[in-house]
Amino acid sequence: MLGPLRSPSRLLTPLLSRFLSSYSALLQLPPSATISDVKSQFRALAKEHHPDLVGPGHEAEMAALLSAYHDALEDLGGDTQGGGSKICTDAEIFTVQEMHAMDGFDVRVFTIALDEAAALGAGEQPSPNSASPPPPPPLPPPPLASDESGALASSIPSLGVVPASLYDSVSDLKRDLQSLHSSSLDLENRPLDRDGLFEGWEVVHGGRALSYHLFLEDYEVGHGDEMHVVVERGGRSRMKEAEEKEYRRRLRLKKEAAMGKAASRR
Repeated sequence: MLGPLRSPSRLLTPLLSRFLSSYSALLQLPPSATISDVKSQFRALAKEHHPDLVGPGHEAEMAALLSAYHDALEDLGGDTQGGGSKICTDAEIFTVQEMHAMDGFDVRVFTIALDEAAALGAGEQPSPNSASPPPPPPLPPPPLASDESGALASSIPSLGVVPASLYDSVSDLKRDLQSLHSSSLDLENRPLDRDGLFEGWEVVHGGRALSYHLFLEDYEVGHGDEMHVVVERGGRSRMKEAEEKEYRRRLRLKKEAAMGKAASRR
């Protein structure tokens, strides 16, 4: 059990000035911290330094917290979001209801409808002589967004039902959503990435942004699950630029460390 948080505002500046490498000190974690402890502590600290909440001037602290968070998860065997978009980061900090209430995001909800092959629960298609599989169960009524207390949150617009297969990649799902709803999601004037997807939006399920190279079955998506599309408004943020600067710094330090080890073996 973690003790009370010390004031991050007093702690972060001297740590940053010395480029302290210990994520435990920066995140104020005990040696026995678990992945759950790391995530909980990161959320608490991030909400005290997130530029979208406390205003500009905290980008460097936020980037350092994020870097320490990824280092901690990597050491403990947890899953990092792969250094993706700002939405990937903020989905680790905020609920979709909180993101919907923020000025920087547009949020939509949809219901996933898995096809009959996915409903079989196996990788093999039925043979021509086998009995037809039962259809998927009927979908529940359109979801109403709710906060953690169960009270109805401010209404999140719905995209309705979106068909998919468990064997679809996240990129496949995004392509379908993009094809159906690019206009209503205000994606059409954004640049395209190398996969032909508009930039600046993610699919969120279970409190995390889904990685494009994984499949829906990797996230245990179920028929009738409520999922969300989160679209970042505007262009690149100061926070994202600070995150990328910190990421480049870490890569440089790791490269220098690797070169130093190689030189010492000669």
